[in-house]
Order: sequence, then structure tokens, then C-alpha cells
Amino acid sequence: LRYRGNEVHNPERNAREILAKRPDVVEHSIYTAAAAGATGIVAAFLDANPALVKAKGGVREWEPILYACYSCVNSRAADHNTLETVRLLLDRGADPNAFYFHELQKGRKFTALTGAIGEDQWNVKEYNTPHEHADALARLLLDRGADPNDCQALDHVKFRPDNKWFALMLEHGLNPKHRLNWQHDDKSEPMATFDYFMGDAVARGFVDRVRLFLDHGADPNGRGPNNVAHLRQALECGYTAIAALLRECGARDVTLSGEARLRSAVMSGGRKAVEDLRNEDPDLA
Repeated sequence: LRYRGNEVHNPERNAREILAKRPDVVEHSIYTAAAAGATGIVAAFLDANPALVKAKGGVREWEPILYACYSCVNSRAADHNTLETVRLLLDRGADPNAFYFHELQKGRKFTALTGAIGEDQWNVKEYNTPHEHADALARLLLDRGADPNDCQALDHVKFRPDNKWFALMLEHGLNPKHRLNWQHDDKSEPMATFDYFMGDAVARGFVDRVRLFLDHGADPNGRGPNNVAHLRQALECGYTAIAALLRECGARDVTLSGEARLRSAVMSGGRKAVEDLRNEDPDLA
């Protein structure tokens, strides 16, 4: 999985075809072995040279654990299993926080955990490719020390209302003190991870995600990625349930302009409120 648009339309099929034609390719290097989940061959490479566990190489200049976590091969060979390969690599000293800088996303780091979750921020169907063992692999990495504040991984899954991955990160320690960290060399003061993703959830109308963050200590008076207060965002989008939830949790009330009040009434389907506002000021429309 490389997040390169339409460059490859079926990476799993293509990889399996290569493996079927050239089964010996897994013996070429620890990197091809890791991508195929050839656990025994990976072990043999490490037995011969333990330093390979963190050595960068192969066509992508990645550490072996990244090839296993971004693999779409899903080999059905009896002795192939990328999950067990990652477990072996971690047992031998691989970094659960290994990452690379994406060539099309300058400054953004894509971690082993990002690869395990595997979905894409552009919603390209061919690349909506969670790892074969996504759930178990993500838990394994987190249990072995992967940072739950993996903003790139969460940015890939924020588009859907399903909160599985957010709940998993929260379960493993994601908290209000964390800051956005996808730009590894960012010298500015990044905003709080909670504010960014809760603000995004407010703007999308994902009430369950907003509730999830509030239950874990999110600031109801925080501001989202567009620097708009969460309550103002909810009101202007017409998400009355989210606005009520924020108020219940202590959000300070906001004053909306006439235009914003009209937009809120339209977005929430409040026909009478729209008519009242138009009668009050016909120019608002």
C-alpha cells in the first residue's frame, strides 16, 4: 500500500501473481520475506544478521516491519503470515513506531500503525485497503509501544462515522494532552489532537464521535481545524443534537449573526425558524 492514486489498481492481485510466478522472491531479502509474511525466512535472515531488524533497504528503503505492515500480498502459503512476521520482528527488536516520510505528503510521517489500519484519506476505492490482519496487527503494535497519537492513521479514517479506530487509540492512551504529530519536523505549536478530530467530527455531524471524545476529556469549548469554536460549528451546520451535547458538557454559548442563524435554521430543517428570520429581515436570504 503506497497511497499513489491510480498507479496500481489491484495491489493484492498483482502481488499474488508475482508470488505465484516467482515463489523464490521471498528469499531475495528480508524485505521481500517480510512483505510476503514468510516468517521462517525472516527469522533466518535475523539469525544470520540481527542488525537487519532495523536496517532500511529494499525498493522503498524501509525497515522490514514497514514492508509487513503495508503489505497487500495476503499470501495463502501455509508458512506465510504477516501478523506473525510482525510479532517476530518486534520480538527481535523492531521499532513499533517505525515510519517513513511519504513522497507526496511532504513532512508527513506514515507509521507502521498507519499501514496496519490501511485506509486512505482520499477515499480512492482501490486503496481503501486495510491490512489482512488489521485489527490484530494494530493491537499488537499498540501493545508493544506504538504511539496511540497516530494522527496520520486517524486522518485516514475520519471520513466514516465508524469509531472503531478512534476507540482503539483512546483505549491505548490517546488523551487531551496529545498534539498533532504528523509533521515530524514541525517547529510551530500544533493544535491538540482532540480539538482537531472532534472539530472535524462536529463539522461532519458525527455525534457519536463527539460524545466519545467528550467522554475522554475533550474540551467542549475547544476549536476545530478551521479555528471555529465547536459549538458555533455545530450551530452553523444545523447539528442540534451535537450543540445540545456540547452545552450539556459546559460549552459557553455563542452569538450568531443573522446570516449564521438563517444558515443554521436551513441546515437543521427548521422551516418555521427560516420563515421567522426572513420576516424579520427579508435581505438575509
